[in-house]
Amino acid sequence: MVASSLGFSAVGAASAVAAAAGSDIPSAQSGGVVTINVGGDVFVVARSTLERAPFLQALLAYTDSEAALHMNSTRDSEGRLFIDRDGKLFPEILKYLRTGR
Repeated sequence: MVASSLGFSAVGAASAVAAAAGSDIPSAQSGGVVTINVGGDVFVVARSTLERAPFLQALLAYTDSEAALHMNSTRDSEGRLFIDRDGKLFPEILKYLRTGR
């Protein structure tokens, strides 16, 4: 409910055309753990937690796709997933995803 009404948008996820990044960009996940950059604040979160929000589930699916491996539009300079929103509020979203409250 809250997560689907937040109106997140990944930078360039659907429409921007980015330069090819090559295969040296690290994976967003490692053993079910995702490192995500939200507005400059970095979070290390269980992938299963993020997948509880439809937008984040779609973002993870997109970044795992073959096409995304050659695009850097949803990643920061370190190769982490990037969401252009206020990172100070993201812990509240994570709390909701983890507890349902």
